[in-house]
Amino acid sequence: MQRVCLGGCMSELKYGPFGDAALRLEYVSEEQLEECLKIQGVFAQSGIQKNLSEVLEDKEYLSAAQAKEIHDELKGDKKQLIKGYRIESPLGKGGMGIVYKAIQESLDKTVALKILPTNFAANEDYVARFIREAKSAGKLNHPNIMQAIDVGESGGFHYFVMEFVDGITVKKRLEEEKVLTEEEALEIVRQCARGLEHAQENNIVHRDIKPDNIMLTRKGVAKLCDLGLAKSTTQDAELTQVGVALGTPYYISPEQARGQEHVDTRSDIYSLGVTLFHMVTGQVPFYGTTPAVIMTKHITDPMPDPRDFRPSISPEVCQIIIRMTEKDPADRFQTAAEVAETIESIQAHRKALAGGVSGSQTASAATLAMESVSGKTATPTLEQEAMPGTTPPSAAAPVPAPQKSRSGLLAFVIIAVLVVGGVAIAYFSFLISRKGKVAETGATGSVTVVIPASATGGTGPSVTPRTATSTSTGGHLTMRITGTSRTATGTATAAETSKTGTSTGEATATGTATAGTEKDKAEKESLRAFAALQSYASTNPGNYDRILEDAENIAKKYPGTPGAKKAEELSTKVKKKRDSGAHNEAANREFAKFETQARMLLAEKKFDEAFRVMTNFREKYAGTLAAGRALAEENAIKAAKAKWEEEQARAAAAEIEKKFEEIRAGAQKLAAERKFSDALTLLDNFTAMYPDSGSAKRAEEEKKNITRLRDEFYRYYKSEVDRVSKMLGEGEYAKVLEELKRLNKVPDAPKEERARVMELFKAVKERLKEELLARFTQEIDAAKKLVEQGKYEEAREALKEITGAEEAPEEIRKEASSLASLVGEKLKEVEARRKMEEREKTAARLLEDLANYIEEKQWKDAMEGAHRLLEEFADTEVVTSKRSDIVSMRRRALKNALNLTGALRCEVDLVEKPRRVRCVYNFSSRRQKFDWIVAAPAQAKDEPDVWSVVRGILVGGGKKGYRWRGRMRGDIEIKFKLKIKSGGMTIQLYTAGESGYEFSMAVNAEFEITALGAGGKRKTLARSRGLDFKPGKQADVSIKITGAKIIMTKDGKEVISASHERFRSGPITFWALDSEIEVDDLVITGELDPNWLSRLGGK
Repeated sequence: MQRVCLGGCMSELKYGPFGDAALRLEYVSEEQLEECLKIQGVFAQSGIQKNLSEVLEDKEYLSAAQAKEIHDELKGDKKQLIKGYRIESPLGKGGMGIVYKAIQESLDKTVALKILPTNFAANEDYVARFIREAKSAGKLNHPNIMQAIDVGESGGFHYFVMEFVDGITVKKRLEEEKVLTEEEALEIVRQCARGLEHAQENNIVHRDIKPDNIMLTRKGVAKLCDLGLAKSTTQDAELTQVGVALGTPYYISPEQARGQEHVDTRSDIYSLGVTLFHMVTGQVPFYGTTPAVIMTKHITDPMPDPRDFRPSISPEVCQIIIRMTEKDPADRFQTAAEVAETIESIQAHRKALAGGVSGSQTASAATLAMESVSGKTATPTLEQEAMPGTTPPSAAAPVPAPQKSRSGLLAFVIIAVLVVGGVAIAYFSFLISRKGKVAETGATGSVTVVIPASATGGTGPSVTPRTATSTSTGGHLTMRITGTSRTATGTATAAETSKTGTSTGEATATGTATAGTEKDKAEKESLRAFAALQSYASTNPGNYDRILEDAENIAKKYPGTPGAKKAEELSTKVKKKRDSGAHNEAANREFAKFETQARMLLAEKKFDEAFRVMTNFREKYAGTLAAGRALAEENAIKAAKAKWEEEQARAAAAEIEKKFEEIRAGAQKLAAERKFSDALTLLDNFTAMYPDSGSAKRAEEEKKNITRLRDEFYRYYKSEVDRVSKMLGEGEYAKVLEELKRLNKVPDAPKEERARVMELFKAVKERLKEELLARFTQEIDAAKKLVEQGKYEEAREALKEITGAEEAPEEIRKEASSLASLVGEKLKEVEARRKMEEREKTAARLLEDLANYIEEKQWKDAMEGAHRLLEEFADTEVVTSKRSDIVSMRRRALKNALNLTGALRCEVDLVEKPRRVRCVYNFSSRRQKFDWIVAAPAQAKDEPDVWSVVRGILVGGGKKGYRWRGRMRGDIEIKFKLKIKSGGMTIQLYTAGESGYEFSMAVNAEFEITALGAGGKRKTLARSRGLDFKPGKQADVSIKITGAKIIMTKDGKEVISASHERFRSGPITFWALDSEIEVDDLVITGELDPNWLSRLGGK
């Protein structure tokens, strides 16, 4: 495996250690790396941290095995990444880089080393934020803030060294536990608040408080870390852009979400409050399909009640969260110290209750704590008269004072009060129905609660006044509670006696007795009403409020009937189901499906469909917690739709403006070309298409400008026409004509002036016609004289000028064209005669050269000269008159050039190219033997030559061969008559050295074609049995090579064939091989080898 260079190649890194390693190993391409780095940046801006390896794996550009291989390879190389520090192992990844556990070599100290990725290092803003984090941390020294040690740059890498914390983040803790206990969550927030208090004293705002940025040591110490977005409240103002939101969407404060330039510690308090919400409920308060949706909810939506997610959360923790997360910073805790002090008071109160501190001390501590939570001094609502010997029955804290712009808590806090000097227990019971008011009275130890009848029911956190009164006999206890509560309506009466432990109640109902038939009717109606209710409940199981209300109405309308009884039973079941949370669980399971469907529609910009999906869910599961989340999603979809429509409107306006700029540029160009009508039409079309746009007004202004330019030009055009008209009167016809042509080319001239120009054209042409006719007639006559004199070139030029003159009369131009055609024909005749004279001269010279070549026996030159005369100059008088002499000289030159003087006929085919030679031998004279030479192998050197011509037949035998003097190439055909008296015959063709073809035939034997190779190698290409020679019988034999095809025939029939094209040139040799053969009527046809011809020289 290739080793990835890191330690020695820092300056060359382009995509960071992991990216460069993947690239060097050729696992990914540069295009894939750049794409994934952009995706990683988008995640980072959304508050989601992903390693490059994770993004590459998500995109399936890299397998898990490949990623592991690279990580393993990098472990050793990273150890010396930063000079002076030895990296041990990765700890995690923050918003501004990767954090490693390292050893500071100078002190042998374990530290945390954060390194800014190289892809961020190229961005000056990221580098500035990274350095600002280090500087911000360096200014702070507090046990609840991670201590800064060193910052710098090494090998092209920016790094920041911090203290090493042996522990985990709150985020990790939540992943393990889901929710934290109130005690642990409050303690974490208290310590963080003390850290923020120190930061506030040093004018530092963290701006990214979240569970991931809070470390917990093994001893339970909380430490704030990752000050990547931290900012000094007195410096670095230029590093924050107005309107740019910084922070993590799930925990961001409203002012940060709005991109507010100046934020202070109260922003960190908000984020810390959301973190507390997450720790005690197990989830964040707001969700959304995009970071923008989540941030919008932080700005616009009310903070959910934590007890909607976890009912067991105490009132004081709820109030702390509410105060810390107010939308308006002025309504929050104003300092981190206030947060810490409030939590410490509550902790002290709870500790005191657990340890048995007196009631007055407990109340005092609780009052101080809740005054801090509410932000004001609470009005006393609890009056006590001491009784000796009492003990506290409960550790609950007093009810906090009401908040402005906040809904009341879901229920009153039941307080058991200890009165010193006696034992008395005050027991609160609130019966809340749907209408009217609740009144509870009793004797000793009774409680009375009054809720005004004006209060109305609702599903949201509406607020109504409430009053609670408690009295005890003998003046032992008097209690009054005032404040706000969620709306409840209804009526009820109850009485309870605490001393005896018994209670009495009374219910009355009035009505009129009915007859038996009316009772039956009521029972039937009650059953029908219940059937309708049961049908609705089966299709809308989650709408508890409607089902319970209808059941109550049936019970009241038809008391004592079977339908009423069934309605009461159904009401009991529905309440039990609602209270058990089964429907909530079903709603929670279904919510994910609906949410996914809505988000997919949202991604396709189908906002109305997405809204209907969440609305349908909310109606189906009304009254559940998930319905509340659906309502939040509906609001988010509305906001997203509004934002998208706003963006679309802006984009449309920008597009219209862009189109207008193009239209205006086009109109201005047309106006510059004097095409005013086209320019105005272009602008009119634009205003008609976008009549209500701001650009339409600008188009109207542009039309005014172009209209003004048009009017100015029209005035100028009229003045020009007037000037030309005056010139016509002065007789300047030629100038007038040129000026009128210029004026006529103007594309958008005034109609009346255009008509004047045409009238002037007509007038000047009439006056010019006579002058032009006379002038051009003279020029035509002069051209005719030149033709008569044979001066055709001069005549052609003169006529060319006449036909090209626009002002020439039509009849003159026609006459000039006709005369020019005649001149052209004359010039062609002259040129043809000249060329023919040149050819005759060349042919005469070549004929003279041919005679000289023959006389000097320069046969090759003579042969080429004769070919040229007969082919190129056959139409000349010289060749026509001397053709027979030239043919005779060519035949003589050819025979002598080829050294084949003995051939009966040796001629060249003048039609086919390349030229093919055909040589015929009938051996009628011994002279024909001179075209052949004896070929003797080394072993037959001393053998006698037995080849001879006897009575017109070539007779062969012995061990020597007979080779033709010529050399052929390419396609060839050899025909001859052959008689084998004994033995056989072999013909070798195209042999060069030891290579070539061999054709064998013998008496009572097969025909055979063999390819000869170097070193005596032989390869039989074809063999034919049964078609052999009969002794003493003559046969017509033919050997023919055409391309790769080789064919032998005997007496006109093919006897053998093969395919081979390796050998394409060489001599022809006949071998008798101690046989007795006779050859007659030999014809050799083929192309002469040009290499052989060139070696013959000129003779």
